Amino acid sequence: MNLSLIGLVILTFAWFVQLGFSWEGKKEIHKIFLISYITGVIILVIDGFINGLNELAILNTACAVLALLVLLRIGKFRVKAAKRK
Repeated sequence: MNLSLIGLVILTFAWFVQLGFSWEGKKEIHKIFLISYITGVIILVIDGFINGLNELAILNTACAVLALLVLLRIGKFRVKAAKRK
């Protein structure tokens, strides 16, 4: 199994997870979706660089970073800012 296929299977799983939550009436983006999505995209990034598809790897890196920023914003993984006095 090649890395692209593994990454795409993980991305598909992530979307099924999010779809399942939305069918339950939940409108927010879920952490399970984001973590799975980021994992799948990182695998695509690795595959892109290995196969010389640098433009695709860079764009996928941007997607992973943006999804990570969303995860940091909504999740318990949030970086706490210093308190102002």
